[in-house]
Amino acid sequence: MDQQQSAQRRRRRRRQAIESIVLKFGGGGGPDLVIAVCFVEIRMAGFRSLAPKTRNLVVAGGLSAFVLGVYYYTMRAVGGTDELQVAIDKFEEMKKKDAGNSNAGS
Repeated sequence: MDQQQSAQRRRRRRRQAIESIVLKFGGGGGPDLVIAVCFVEIRMAGFRSLAPKTRNLVVAGGLSAFVLGVYYYTMRAVGGTDELQVAIDKFEEMKKKDAGNSNAGS
């Protein structure tokens, strides 16, 4: 009986948390409710049994991996051609040609 009551309390708290999140995110129903349910219901298997420092390390590792992945993806996408360096090289070539022509004309 005690387990049933604690399970009911957990469900009630979860439902209240979902309702409060839905109210914070702008109303009722629709995608907001789905986001709230996903936010509250997502649990990693065995994550709660880890020590707090270990959990912090797991979260920090996940965030670091995500940030590094975004960084490398962005650098690879942007770094395909170095347009600025090509423009500088062309400008310097034109400058040398102009300097050579003005010296030859004098």
